[in-house]
Amino acid sequence: MIIDTVQQRLIREGLMKARQTLLNLRYKLGEHRKNATLREATFEIEDILENIGNLNVIAATPLETKQFSLRDLVLSIGQMYKPYFRKHHIEFRPQIENILVQVDKMTFFHIFFNLIHYMGDFVDKKSRTTSFISVEAKPYNEELVAIYIEDNGRYPVDVHQGKQPFDTSYNKRVLDTIAGVGSGVVKEWVIAIKGSIQLVDKLSQGIKCCLLLPGKKNDFLREQAGAQVPNEKKDESDQSSVEVKNHLR
Repeated sequence: MIIDTVQQRLIREGLMKARQTLLNLRYKLGEHRKNATLREATFEIEDILENIGNLNVIAATPLETKQFSLRDLVLSIGQMYKPYFRKHHIEFRPQIENILVQVDKMTFFHIFFNLIHYMGDFVDKKSRTTSFISVEAKPYNEELVAIYIEDNGRYPVDVHQGKQPFDTSYNKRVLDTIAGVGSGVVKEWVIAIKGSIQLVDKLSQGIKCCLLLPGKKNDFLREQAGAQVPNEKKDESDQSSVEVKNHLR
C-alpha cells in the first residue's frame, strides 16, 4: 500500500468535515442571483474534494499486476458494455494485435470504463454519421505498448486548443469529471500501473487518447481478428465488471 490506514482514515474524516462545511455554505448562499458565482465555486470545490477522496482510495488499494492478453481484456469490455453501446448508438471498434500487457486488471477496467462513459457523454446525437469508439494497439518500443482510444464525439472547443483533461492542473468542470471520477484520478490509475496517458493531435471531430502501458507483442498468442473471448475468461471479467461498477457508484 502507498499510504497506511491511519493516514487514509484521517484524510477521509477531513473530507467529510469539508463536505459538510461546503453544504452549509451553499445553503446559506441560497438561490439569490448575486451569489451565483460563489455557488458555482462551491461546486468546483466539491469536485476537488471528490478527486481527493478517490485518490485516497487508490493510494490505499494494493495492486496485483499480471500479464494479460490485451485482446481478451478489450473484447471483455466490449461484451460488458454492449447494452451501453446499444443505448447510446455507439459502434465499438477494437483492433488489437497479439499483445500482452502487464497490468492490474481491475485498474485497467477502471480506466476503460470511465473513458467510455466520458466519450459517451459527448456523442454527437445530431450527426448523421455513425458514432464510434475505436481501440487500436501496437508495440511502442521493447517495453511499452501504445493503445489508442478514439471517438468522433462533439467536444468543447477547449479540448482542441491544447487543453489536457488528464492534466490535474486543468480543472474545467466540463472536462474534469469522467463518469463521476476526476480525470486526474484516471491519470493516477494509469500511473499506478506504470503507464501514461495524454491526448494526441487529431484533425477530425472527436478526441484521441494515447495510453502507454508495460507490454509487448507476442506472436504465440492464439488469437485471430474478431475472435470471441473464451467463456471462462468472460465469466471472470463479468464478475470484475460488477465489482468495478459497484465501486464507482
